[in-house]
Amino acid sequence: MYLTREEERMLSGELGELYSKALRVLVKLGEALGAEKLVKVSWAHVSGISYTTIGDAGLELMEEFSNVRTLTKSTCNPAGIDVDKWMILGVREDYYMKQMRILRSLTKMGVETTLTCTPYLLYTPKTGEHIAWGESSAVLFANSVYSARSNREGGPSSLFSAITGRTPYYGLHIDDNRTPTAKVVVDCRVDDPSDIGVLGYLIGEVLGSGVPLIENLPLVSVDALKLFCAGMGCSSSIGLTLIKGVTPEARRMADVESYDEKIVVTNEDIKEVYERLSDCILDNEEFSIFLGCPHLSMSEAWNLINRALSYKPLHKVYLAVEPETYKSLKERNLVEKLLERNVVLLNGTCLVVSPLKDMNTTSLVTDSAKAAHYIRSLHKIPVTLAKRSDCIKLAFKGG
Repeated sequence: MYLTREEERMLSGELGELYSKALRVLVKLGEALGAEKLVKVSWAHVSGISYTTIGDAGLELMEEFSNVRTLTKSTCNPAGIDVDKWMILGVREDYYMKQMRILRSLTKMGVETTLTCTPYLLYTPKTGEHIAWGESSAVLFANSVYSARSNREGGPSSLFSAITGRTPYYGLHIDDNRTPTAKVVVDCRVDDPSDIGVLGYLIGEVLGSGVPLIENLPLVSVDALKLFCAGMGCSSSIGLTLIKGVTPEARRMADVESYDEKIVVTNEDIKEVYERLSDCILDNEEFSIFLGCPHLSMSEAWNLINRALSYKPLHKVYLAVEPETYKSLKERNLVEKLLERNVVLLNGTCLVVSPLKDMNTTSLVTDSAKAAHYIRSLHKIPVTLAKRSDCIKLAFKGG
C-alpha cells in the first residue's frame, strides 16, 4: 500500500505507539480489501460505544486509546443508557459506571460526545467529502442524500479513523463503485412515516448488497429519508442508494440501464414485512411504546410531546432524542412533565443498545423497522412493528 511521508512517520511510531497501532490496523484492513492507499477524512463518526454491545473488551480498548487525541473531527453514536435517568430506568450501577468510563475515554480523545445515530442533523457533510462513519443508517444517509463518501465502518475502524484521520481508499470512496447495480421501482402506497422505513427494509432484504437506483420514492423529507436509510441499513450491507430527485449523483445516472436486476415493490410486499416483524403482543397490557430509532428530529419530538401533554398516555412511552434536542426540551421544563405522564424522554441513547432486561421492559411496540429487527435479535423480547399513527393511537387516549 502506498503511504504518504506523514503516514509513514505515523506508522513507524514517530507520533507514538498508539497512533502506529491504529494505523497498522487500517493498513491491514485496506490491504485485505484491495485498497491501494489511505485517504484523509474530514469527519469520523464512532459507533460501538454502548457497553451493551462492546462489553469489557471494548471498554478496555477505549481506555487504551484514551491517551491519544483524534486527528480529525469526531462524533459518536448513542450510549447504552440515559446518563441522567439511569437510576429511575432500573439500570445497574456497575453498568452505569462502565458506560461512563467509555464516555470519559472518548472525551479524553477529543471525540465530541454527540451520542446520536443522526449526526447529519447536527452537521451537514459536503458532496464528495471523504468521511469515515460507523453507523449504517447514517452512512446511507450521508452517501445517498449528500453524496458524501463513506464505507460502512465498524466500531474499531471508525475509532481508528478518528485517531489517525485516515481510512482505506476503497469501496464507496471511489466513483466507479457508486454506479447503480439494481433498479427499484416503487409501486406502492406510502401513507405513514413507518411505511418508508419498511420500504427501505424490504429493498435491503431483497438486494442484500450493491447500489440500488430508486424510482418514485414517495416521501423525501429529511425525517422520511432517515427512516428509509435506517430500514435499509439493518437488512443489508448496502451503503449507498441513488434516489432520483434526491441524490446529487442520481442525476447523471438517469439513463443508465445496465442493471444486474430490477425489482418492483408493491403494497402486498410492505404488508408482509409488517406482519413478519410483529409478534402479536397488542393484547398484552404490559407493553411499552418506543419511538425514536433513529433519533427523533426536533419537529418529530414536538409533535409527539404535544400529544403526550394533550391526551392521557395508556402505556409507558419512550421517545429517544439526541442531546442537543434534549437540552432544548429540558430548558422548557418538559422532561419532568413528561415523566409525570409516564413518557420517558431518552437522552443520547436508544433502546436497541440499552440493557432492556434490567429496565424491566418485557415487550415493545415500535414504528421503526430497524428497532423491531435488532431488539428481537439482540434482546430476545417480543416486538411489534406498527405504523406511527397506530403507535400514537395505542399510546394516547384520544390521540
